[in-house]
Amino acid sequence: MLVRGDSALLQNAFVNIALNACDAMPRGGALDFQCSAIGGRGASPSEATGSTPRVCIAIQDSGQGMDSKVKARIFEPVFTTKQSGTGMGLAVAYGTVTRHGGEIFVDSRPGRGSCFRIYLPVDDEPSHGGESNEHERSALMPLASLRILLADDEHSILELCKRTLTGDGHHVITAPDGEVACSIYRESWREIDVVVLDLNMPRMDGAEAYRTMKAINADVRVVLLSGCGRQHDPGDLVSEGVRVFLERPFGLQDLSQALATAMA
Repeated sequence: MLVRGDSALLQNAFVNIALNACDAMPRGGALDFQCSAIGGRGASPSEATGSTPRVCIAIQDSGQGMDSKVKARIFEPVFTTKQSGTGMGLAVAYGTVTRHGGEIFVDSRPGRGSCFRIYLPVDDEPSHGGESNEHERSALMPLASLRILLADDEHSILELCKRTLTGDGHHVITAPDGEVACSIYRESWREIDVVVLDLNMPRMDGAEAYRTMKAINADVRVVLLSGCGRQHDPGDLVSEGVRVFLERPFGLQDLSQALATAMA
């Protein structure tokens, strides 16, 4: 049974959940992935009900677990119990799953680990899914090659986007925050075609980084990535010259189209 959707975006959701599990096991532990096909009814009366056949991906860890108060808030943007991090990983995963018509449930207790169960609807026409997805991606990427500066403090997102864009023939330079991105741009702005900036980053956020880059090169082409809980008005940034504002969660097709729009 297959699921129709953006495979890279779904992979990123699974990676975010896995990274969260690893953070809950600072001394090591077990992380288990299981995939199963279910009928119209879910594993319990409260989960994945309905008439549509679904695939269930269960991600189980042996970590610290969560109490009911923390569990109720884990999918809220910028909520985190860690000393470092943006609190966006699970929020992005939740947005990706719901965007694909799915549901996500969590079973967790302190000292007993956590289990995330993701239910995704089955593709009615699996034989055409892969071909259609590749065709759409190629149609949305008319540019042969770009030199891209990509800044995001979420390592999994940074690596996923870099791998995909590199596979599409682009040259990608990465930065973990706005301050590093500005340092790179200051040295190499003549060799960079377009910049992709996460709006919410430590040390220097995307808005400040954009303004710094614009002072270096008034014609800088920027795509800003944002999620919920943002501190800046998109309208203000667009009026300042930001080419494209891309809302999270986004698919790789959306990113490709955003780059094409920024270069237009």
